[in-house]
Amino acid sequence: MMTSVLFARVKVDNQINMYNGCGKKLLNPALSFGELTSAQWQPYPNGVFKKPNIQGMQRAAAEEEAKRPKRTFQMPGTGSAFS
Repeated sequence: MMTSVLFARVKVDNQINMYNGCGKKLLNPALSFGELTSAQWQPYPNGVFKKPNIQGMQRAAAEEEAKRPKRTFQMPGTGSAFS
């Protein structure tokens, strides 16, 4: 998936981002431009690229998510030994 930010008459924050099927960012950092008025995807004929393995990407995303430390919400004033 490709997303773009286009601001007419503004020369900052114009950029293009690309994501895979699971939402992982492919361009890090995003492609930035001084002036960007349009963005288009260039299609290719069928068979030029191999079909992505969506299940493999989902499995890799789940494994990556499992490695992250879990964050829990604590009410203000309850997480300190001094409260």
